[in-house]
Amino acid sequence: MSILHRGSDPFPELSRLASNLRRLAADLDRIAQGDHPSAHDLQDAPMLFEWKLYLAPVPHLVGIVHRHPHLPDRGMCHTSELFTFDPIPGYARTLSRFYRLSPRPPTAGR
Repeated sequence: MSILHRGSDPFPELSRLASNLRRLAADLDRIAQGDHPSAHDLQDAPMLFEWKLYLAPVPHLVGIVHRHPHLPDRGMCHTSELFTFDPIPGYARTLSRFYRLSPRPPTAGR
């Protein structure tokens, strides 16, 4: 992600991005050490239903969202860039937040 800034004025958008990146790095460090988010950690995370993984333009998830802080319930959600996810315990970590993932129904032939 690149953000263009011109001039010597303050640039508060970089502060918000830096904060998001620090939280993301801390979460990824915890997961890398085997400390996966618990149900308690995810209790306030938005839930994605009928989600699918898309790889372009960056890896992200698309699904129907519930309890997102900025989107209406039952609306279509395109997440920010996906950094890690595990559909078995049902979580995803994007640039901006954790998501709870609803179980995917089995498909024929699985």
